[in-house]
Amino acid sequence: MVQNVCLRMLLVISVSIGSVLIAVGGVKAQNLALQSRLSVDNEIDRALATKHSQGTIAAMAEALAASAEPACRTQRKLSDNDFKRHAREILRHYGRQWFVRAAQYPNMQAIVRSTFGTAGDRARLAAFDRLLQHPKIVASLKAEQKFNDVTLVDQFVSGFLRYTRTVKLSIRDFSYLGTGQDRMEEQRLKIEKESETASQAARPQWEELLQLLEPHLPAIQAKQQEVAAALVDDYKVFAGVEGRLQDLCITARP
Repeated sequence: MVQNVCLRMLLVISVSIGSVLIAVGGVKAQNLALQSRLSVDNEIDRALATKHSQGTIAAMAEALAASAEPACRTQRKLSDNDFKRHAREILRHYGRQWFVRAAQYPNMQAIVRSTFGTAGDRARLAAFDRLLQHPKIVASLKAEQKFNDVTLVDQFVSGFLRYTRTVKLSIRDFSYLGTGQDRMEEQRLKIEKESETASQAARPQWEELLQLLEPHLPAIQAKQQEVAAALVDDYKVFAGVEGRLQDLCITARP
């Protein structure tokens, strides 16, 4: 089942943004670029619309406010709502850049298709497409997407904190992973349970899908590792956030 979980997490990305960002024959480049931008915006907006994200944004706003220079904050008349608005805009703007960067590399669907294509294994490719359309797999991926949105926002927060520490900006840790506190923990557990329930319902199909990939799994995993290595410095998408933080009276301290 561990492999099934990894496979679900990889495929859920493929059936969302990745499926739009891979070039499709017959689609003009201009239209594809427009679709890509809309897809990225939709992914970000959906991820930031969850109750978990609202709690995260509130915690981030409080951390930013606590890091602001008091006299500067008073002079600029920055309110708690200003910090909350900027927190959301930071996660949206730089989260969008993360999606754009990630889209430069092949996703799970692309890797599987390429691997089957190179091996000339058309039968497995056809079976792969058939399984992705199975109602229980579709339902499982849909439930997994909700949980993926939660972990995605956690990743953005982790990247933001890692980057600000790198450039010596002192921002109090407000992440769930760093503090162990989550204002929306009940919602998080509910989403996780729904995801696992849907996965259990689709277990026979997931097992079939895993068996389908088994002969080509070493090649698939090798390509996945290449992508992971390319994205290891994904926190660098926050480069330039210093300017926005300066507007909030937050500057580097010795």
